[in-house]
Amino acid sequence: MNGDLHYLYKNIRYKLIHVNGELFILDSERPRGSIIFPFIHWILPQKAFKVTDKKVIEKLTDSHDQNSNDKYPYLLIAGISILLANLIRPVISYFGNQFSLLISLLFLVSSFLMVLFFRLYLNKRNEKKLDNLIKGELKEHTMWIRPQSFKRLVVPIVFYLMCLIFILLSSLGFVYSGNTIVLLCFIVFAFFLLIVNWYTVETGNITVKFIQ
Repeated sequence: MNGDLHYLYKNIRYKLIHVNGELFILDSERPRGSIIFPFIHWILPQKAFKVTDKKVIEKLTDSHDQNSNDKYPYLLIAGISILLANLIRPVISYFGNQFSLLISLLFLVSSFLMVLFFRLYLNKRNEKKLDNLIKGELKEHTMWIRPQSFKRLVVPIVFYLMCLIFILLSSLGFVYSGNTIVLLCFIVFAFFLLIVNWYTVETGNITVKFIQ
């Protein structure tokens, strides 16, 4: 059956799905492995939560906008990336851009872990925002979700592969040059890679099949 999907206002982790006059909340972070392999959303059935309380439905539908996105994460990651690059620059200058392979890898791994921790922080932040709207347990349903067009299938895959390529190139570039700007590019693309799962299930019309 066909459904209609929207972002939850200022909470890009969750989606609102309207199917046959009923409202469901889809969590983009489920399954947990989707943060690394976002296309698992198309391979495995998804868990969605049915909202039946009229007051809760009013809160959710009154505060959502089809085209709204929370720009806060992107502004914050940009600020953190610049701050991190500025903090690392004196260290790089001290070594004269002459790093051993081990030191370069430590910089890259540490930067990636910081991006990952920030990404997990956003998860908790969005979860708390939803908890403020909904009190109590919701009934869980299992559904298959499929993109309705070839474009919606290809765009996330291409973006994911591009992020991987740029991460690889920036990693190699930093190992050979020790350049702070190259490290900044690595951080930005690492963050983009870890949020692809927010967009594999895009807003608009979707095909939904419930699993009993």
